[in-house]
Amino acid sequence: MGEKAINKHRIHYLLWVLYPELNPQLILSPTHRDLNLLVTIVSDFLEERFAEIPRRSEIKTFLSQPNKFGWDVKRKLLWLGRHSYLFRNNFRNYVEDRGGKPEIPIIDDFVCQQTTPWSGLGVIDILAETLNVSKEQRSTLRSWYERHVAYYRVLAVKGSTIEALNIINDKPYVIRLPHNTDQFEVG
Repeated sequence: MGEKAINKHRIHYLLWVLYPELNPQLILSPTHRDLNLLVTIVSDFLEERFAEIPRRSEIKTFLSQPNKFGWDVKRKLLWLGRHSYLFRNNFRNYVEDRGGKPEIPIIDDFVCQQTTPWSGLGVIDILAETLNVSKEQRSTLRSWYERHVAYYRVLAVKGSTIEALNIINDKPYVIRLPHNTDQFEVG
């Protein structure tokens, strides 16, 4: 028989590292008997619950979609940082510590710069290794940590996209906006 769908060691590690996110005042030994009991109960429950569920992964399907544009990668980065089980509690706590409103600068700070206490890795690190991209593209994605303010010259406005030139590094960008590109003028 192949590898079991539920790995008790992974459940143990997950529960141990999530406890401080759920209750920051609790210091819990990884060998605590209550944690070990909980791991057994949760693992057995999940093994029974998931026994009949197909092994197809919608997350894998989502992450396997083409990465033709930067916004395709950014969409995956935002999902991973805000909604995946790896980061959602860290994200919630991060937003709560900064006033409780998930505004764009706060979201961007989290997904581009914060690391997790359970592994020391950030959202960008995990995504860079998960995506099927070239070594050069992986390196570019990892450079998203190096954020800076820049000014852009609008070269063209086409529907929901803007072609712009970063006047700091002289690189062209295509920017997709979900709405209202009419506020931008060429030049």
